[in-house]
Formats: sequence, C-alpha cells, structure tokens
Amino acid sequence: MNLIPSSDRSADGLPFSLAGRFRPWRFGVSHTELVLRSVARPNDDDVVELVFRGVIGMTLKSAYDSVVLAEASDARAAEILRFTGVAGRPQAQRVRCLTLEPESEESFVACVGFSVWSYPVDGAPAAIGKSRTDGTLLFRQ
Repeated sequence: MNLIPSSDRSADGLPFSLAGRFRPWRFGVSHTELVLRSVARPNDDDVVELVFRGVIGMTLKSAYDSVVLAEASDARAAEILRFTGVAGRPQAQRVRCLTLEPESEESFVACVGFSVWSYPVDGAPAAIGKSRTDGTLLFRQ
C-alpha cells in the first residue's frame, strides 16, 4: 500500500492513496457496509480491503487501477447529500462524502466511517466465517 506522505495529508489523514487494482467486493444492505478489495497479483503477499460503514449512497465503477480516498469538494458534497436524500437533515452532519479517484469526483461513497485492512493472500475473509480480526488494521476513521 502506498500512502501519500503525511506532510501532504490533512489532520484527519486524507487524502491517501492505495496502489494496485481494486474492485467492489461486497455490499451488505442490512449492515450498510461496502467493501472494495484489491485484486491480488501472482507475487502479492497481501490483499487490502477498504471497508465503508454506515453507507447511505455510492456511485462506483466496476474496477479502479488505484484508489485515492479524499473528502469531496464542498460543491460535490452538497450534490452527494442531495443524491442520498439527507441534505438539510440533522444526520447529514455525520456523513462523510468521500471520492475514490484523484482526477474525478464521479465515484463516491457517502458513509459514516471507513477502515483499511490488510490480509495475507491466503487469509483474506472470502467467505462467511472469516472475520476482520484475522487481518491487520492499517487505518480507521
């Protein structure tokens, strides 16, 4: 995982960059949880997952060559909040409007928080029964 140098990140740790190909892996409607997972290549030692909690809206592509997670601009955040239907409501203050690509704000996730986990390629939680406690927490907000 390649992080943007800390001197270029804000106090909340954003933006940060994850190298490698990622794709949407799972969305649990009942838990409003979205997982984007890195696509392991033959020489990769680990798989990285971005786990978004309290997801109320998103627009995603089928795959990303890399991910740069950043706060949406004020104008884009206002559009995202309107899209999700929470604009002007008290809960809008808790929503994080995050973009996934540096050159475009088209892909976004509106959520309450997120975390980044790393797993050995053979130990990634691919199915029911594997928990995130089997991995290494890299970042949480």
